[in-house]
Amino acid sequence: MADRELETLRNALREHVNALAVDIGPRTPLDPNSLVRAADYIHSVFEDAGLSVREQDYQYYDQRVTNVLATVPATTDASSYYVVGAHYDTIPGTPGADDNASAVAVMLELAGRLRQPSLKAPVLFAAFTLEEPPAHWTRHQGSRVFVRSCQSKGDRVLGAIILEMVSIPHAASIIRFFLAGLVILGLEDSLA
Repeated sequence: MADRELETLRNALREHVNALAVDIGPRTPLDPNSLVRAADYIHSVFEDAGLSVREQDYQYYDQRVTNVLATVPATTDASSYYVVGAHYDTIPGTPGADDNASAVAVMLELAGRLRQPSLKAPVLFAAFTLEEPPAHWTRHQGSRVFVRSCQSKGDRVLGAIILEMVSIPHAASIIRFFLAGLVILGLEDSLA
């Protein structure tokens, strides 16, 4: 990757982390508006990348929460797909730059780069909510809601890369992470 491309990627990742961790801050059910703002941000970035976006809403006690799901438009109706996911909520009281805005940023940039219709396999990008306490290890975790939905619809997840706390000091390492994910998914030719 050329220096200019690397700098562009570095800046985009920084912008996403700042939007989530600084502009929005802690993203927890203790501040429901923060989860709505984060979901709206992720939705808009997916949409701006040309992806088909849907929200998987569900109830967490008295509040509506949502997983944000996106696919390349040509594969929207696929029932077998790979998943690339990250959670966007935080531990209460923390801005969640590393846990987990860093992973959401990587997922958003990967989604923008894999939107070409030349993908060899369908990929669903999933921004999960409520993976941290107080919902951690409960039926309310966004990833559990997603899996139950896949099972009830008869969808087949071919494989998954779930991103978590990927902040590392060198952008070149992030690029290697991208490329490793592409190889795992068998999509390394998608960026050509």
